[in-house]
Amino acid sequence: MDTVVALPSLMICRVKVPLSYTNAELFMNEVLSIIRTAPSRLQWFILRFDCIGEVDYVAARMLTELADRIGKEQVALIFASLSPNLRGFFADFGVLEVIGLERVFASVDEAIIAFRNLKLNAKQMRKMS
Repeated sequence: MDTVVALPSLMICRVKVPLSYTNAELFMNEVLSIIRTAPSRLQWFILRFDCIGEVDYVAARMLTELADRIGKEQVALIFASLSPNLRGFFADFGVLEVIGLERVFASVDEAIIAFRNLKLNAKQMRKMS
């Protein structure tokens, strides 16, 4: 797993192996560890799916649990670059409903733009208060 802090409060994760029952728990524990030891307080954790060719049912359920667990730490799990097949699989098993369609982006670039806009809007709201 490759991770990079792209902006303060935003981390991007690129997984290069299929997610399955054999590595789902390890993956979740690694992500939780990365978030807890991040150099700055994270708000978004972007999971890139452009290199993930396969996700099984166990790993899909793990992603919903991961979203819930990091959500309790005020970190949003964001999906980027889902293939149409994977998007359909996640929709069929309720993963996208748990994640939230507003947290699914066609590309990492789109996700970063959305994050910047969110931060900008929050800053403008603070100025107006």
